[in-house]
Amino acid sequence: MKQPPPTPTPTPSAARFRLTSGWIIAGLIALPLLVFWDVAAGLSSFDNFDLNAYFLPYHSVAAQIIRDGHLPLWNPYAFCGIPLLGDGQTALFFPLNWLMLVMPVEWGLMLGIVLRLALGGVGMYLLLRQLRFSNLHSAMGGCLFLFGGAMVSRIGHPSILAGIAMAPWVFWGCQRLIRRPGLGAFALAAAMVALQAFSGHPQIPVYTALAVMVYAIVLCTLRWQKTRATRDLFLPPLWVAVCLAGYAIAAIQLLPWAELSLYSPRSAQANYAFVNSDSMETLDWTLWLFPYSYGGTDRSWIQSAQPLSRPFRYGERSAYIGIAPLMLALLGLLATTRRKDDALPTPDADDDDRRYQIWSLAAAIAVMLLIAAGKSTPFSHLVYVVPVLGKLRCPARALAVAVIPLIVIAMHGLEYLQMPRAQRNDRWFRSPALAGGAVLGAMVGIVALAQIYSSATEQIAGQTIQWGPAMRGITANALAPLAWAVASVGVIVWRPRGNPRLTAPLLIAIAGLDLLSFAISYNPTVPAPIVAQTPASVDFLRRDAGNHRVAIFPNNARVPTEIAQEQLSIGWAQAFGVPEINGYNSLQPLRHVRVFIPKANDIDYGSLPAGMLAGNMNPILSMLDTQYALIQMPGNWGVGDQWTAVYQNDFVAILKNSANLGRAWFVDRVQVEPDAEVVHQTLYSPTFDPRRQAWVEGPMTPQLSQLKSDQSPAEVQVRSVSPNELHLTTSTSADRFLVLSEMWFPGWQAELLDPAGSRVLPIYRTNYLLRGIVVPAGQHVIRMVYRPTSVIAGALVTTLTLAALAAAWATTRFRRRRPSGM
Repeated sequence: MKQPPPTPTPTPSAARFRLTSGWIIAGLIALPLLVFWDVAAGLSSFDNFDLNAYFLPYHSVAAQIIRDGHLPLWNPYAFCGIPLLGDGQTALFFPLNWLMLVMPVEWGLMLGIVLRLALGGVGMYLLLRQLRFSNLHSAMGGCLFLFGGAMVSRIGHPSILAGIAMAPWVFWGCQRLIRRPGLGAFALAAAMVALQAFSGHPQIPVYTALAVMVYAIVLCTLRWQKTRATRDLFLPPLWVAVCLAGYAIAAIQLLPWAELSLYSPRSAQANYAFVNSDSMETLDWTLWLFPYSYGGTDRSWIQSAQPLSRPFRYGERSAYIGIAPLMLALLGLLATTRRKDDALPTPDADDDDRRYQIWSLAAAIAVMLLIAAGKSTPFSHLVYVVPVLGKLRCPARALAVAVIPLIVIAMHGLEYLQMPRAQRNDRWFRSPALAGGAVLGAMVGIVALAQIYSSATEQIAGQTIQWGPAMRGITANALAPLAWAVASVGVIVWRPRGNPRLTAPLLIAIAGLDLLSFAISYNPTVPAPIVAQTPASVDFLRRDAGNHRVAIFPNNARVPTEIAQEQLSIGWAQAFGVPEINGYNSLQPLRHVRVFIPKANDIDYGSLPAGMLAGNMNPILSMLDTQYALIQMPGNWGVGDQWTAVYQNDFVAILKNSANLGRAWFVDRVQVEPDAEVVHQTLYSPTFDPRRQAWVEGPMTPQLSQLKSDQSPAEVQVRSVSPNELHLTTSTSADRFLVLSEMWFPGWQAELLDPAGSRVLPIYRTNYLLRGIVVPAGQHVIRMVYRPTSVIAGALVTTLTLAALAAAWATTRFRRRRPSGM
């Protein structure tokens, strides 16, 4: 029997390499923690609307439900109930979100955001190392990605930020599979795909998978044309298998997410105009060179124009990586024109493979830029008909994925720049001079254009966005990027004579100062105690032991954080554990939107229309268990007789509803109507009385046929309410129909708990939004529990996939280690 060969002892150089890599990774983790030290330490919080209105409230709900010992399946605090696990952006399976389970939610959220930046930087470093770049160049690429616009501009959207941070890891998994094909590399790549899917937003994972697929197809095609080897054609289908395995691992989150999306406006009304509403247009491309060409959120030494209160224009379109890296990326593309007999950038790299790699990366960039252009090109019509991809709103987000191959090409350009002049193909044009001059010339032209052209405006969310004035005259918005460009050209074209090794450190210093000044100035912060305080209005509401809901009427949601908290504006009610009929969610149930805004084309972002308290909407509010209404102060508001003012301060007035129907009630009459739209319109009828009559959708059943009209005595009492369960006691002298002010959704089951045994009661979709059940005569205990099939099926798929990958990997490892002859 042959003995296995002895394990080789690591050489001193290998040990130094691992130590160096370890220090670089540690540095990339520490760097954002140092730059944003006050946020990481919990002393400050990023002041962003989505963070305060959506992410903090939803994560607060999830953390509290888990801490109370419940599964995070259902959120009872928004929209009269909505799936919690199915709300993908809560991202309960993304590891950095677990910080909020072991520390204060607002601190855990902010620390997780800073660590997302570090995660992206480390992933970019490892990708470049996998592509055989030096430690210095790989570290530079990691910093460019970490502090670039693709990451920093999305700090206010942690789920998108997490997807972007994981994108280099997905590229790394694919490249590792190319270099070391095998089951281990396959499983690792699938794990990266799964983690990105767990990040909480579908758009970046879809764009990343597409970009990697384009890269794989072009690279394999170019290699096959050279070698004619069949193995070079296997990577694209192998990548499809990797993506399928990764999404199967994430099925426990993706299947409930898909189920909820089917009931949202984003699934039902994602028309072409809506999908392409945020596309890259003509002047948006200037953000690659001037990160503040539209202004910014706050004044700083690199942003002297009037700050914007709602910076949508550049927040979704920023992909700034610095001026010097753009010049290097252009140089990297020019480097592919060198002659075949020229020297290689690195002695261990194949020239054709390096050239094929650049072309493949450029193809991925081109596809992402075409998607980002959206309605600006005819290509958008082709994208729109593609399943899933064509229904993703705001195509400008594809820029964030394009940044990854762009940085890789920039590192190719840096390697080419550091070659001795005699080894470069600069005989018929000077590549460095052309790259630097092209970028600098474009910037000078844009600044000159801005001095004479300032009429480019656009109305975004009620605010006029102007391109020209931000860079007219002597403004830091224009002069700071120009200063970086001049310094970069100086280093690239007139490199340190006699010591070309200083080129990379100098460019790293320029790019570092450029991006650090951008990153530090981009996102404003507020002191953390402002986020953590409990307002007086919440103290008043908490004294009501009934656990009823509130309706919030924010005339202006864009108010300072402390005022928004007092008014419970948009999403703050959830953060304080106050149930509301409003909500702020991109997957808001479609029927909920149409009840309050019948002709809405999108979600209403938690805004209720003015005048509801004085019109025929009052019965709807009462059937949703609306005990209180919060109205922004000051202001004039007309209300019906059923509303009484019970609390008021300088910012908010609280009115109490005397006609509230509570959590559950019996009705006298039942009307069965199969047409949902008829039921919808009935809600607005002056004769609609939810206390007396229930409209039930679906076919007539034997149970319902006996309940046309019945006024026999009936009582119901709510015994206990928890996130996933509701317990009731009922007493009736005949079969009666019970309506609950709870949102209907698949997965809810009703059980009659009798001493002789339990039995299931059918749940009927009632009054367009709610649940209803037929309660048999007698005294009963009824339990309503949420058991979503999508979660059970997703957990099963996730478990089986992990088990299959683990078994296959273990089998492969066993075969490798088994001595021959046994």
